Amino acid sequence: MADASDASGFDPDAAADYLRHWLQNYPNEWKLWHTLASYLLAGAGTDSPTPDQEKWNEALEIYERMHLQAPTVDLRLQGVIGLVMAYVSVGDDQRASEAAKELPRANCSYETFAPVFLRGAELREFLRAELLAAFLRLDTCVDILTDGVNSSLFSPHTAHLGSVEERLELAELNAAAWELLRGQEWAAIWGVRVCRALSHAADICMEAGDRNKALDYLERAAAFCRAAPGEKPGYYAIHDPETYVGSTRNILPSREARKTLLTRLEYALDIPAGTAAANPLTPLTEEPRWKALLQALRDQECSE
Repeated sequence: MADASDASGFDPDAAADYLRHWLQNYPNEWKLWHTLASYLLAGAGTDSPTPDQEKWNEALEIYERMHLQAPTVDLRLQGVIGLVMAYVSVGDDQRASEAAKELPRANCSYETFAPVFLRGAELREFLRAELLAAFLRLDTCVDILTDGVNSSLFSPHTAHLGSVEERLELAELNAAAWELLRGQEWAAIWGVRVCRALSHAADICMEAGDRNKALDYLERAAAFCRAAPGEKPGYYAIHDPETYVGSTRNILPSREARKTLLTRLEYALDIPAGTAAANPLTPLTEEPRWKALLQALRDQECSE
């Protein structure tokens, strides 16, 4: 097979060998096994004329073992997701669909039974995290309904997209849903998500050629980047404390929203002339309203 390294120089085969070395000493580290399987799947080259069946089989075996034997619900679900991705990578949609049926559904999932074995503060924090996860699932559904699907895993497809008006209605719905969580200490990322939904709406407007409406949405997003009276830091309710530690316990909604919007606007400035398709907002960078908005956000950033 050809060299599996990608354009950045990452070599999944070398990474897999490195993980095998560590797994000899830590054979019960399931996260390492999961990472190894992802490298094997990447190195299998399933999109090439000569895929490596042995690597694909080994990745599949690891995901199967995680699904059946891993010690936590989260790890077992990671195994199921791995199975889905493995089958999708070889075009086996039938088995991918069967594997995906193992993923939890809202009407028959872990939170249904949590009150049986969790109590007090532990139960409260668990359910807050589950509620936030439901909002994040809404976010994902809106992204797919408004943008289509185009990634290294899935073939591009947009046939399910509605009209510009329908897509904007969904973006508005997403922003409104997140704004409902304003003031909830355990959902301090609400500001980032509102800002993201409104800037996403600006993208849709630019695809339709409506510059003024796109700028309206960006200015609406910027309103959430200004500190509100009495605003206090909160945190991001999440199950896995190993993943979210430190700064995520000290989230200031307006600050995080501003960072998100600033990153989007400054990224649009970095796109070379003639490649505006890479960022729908790039054509706006010479507009006076854009420049004023960007300068105001930079000034806010410097003042804190």
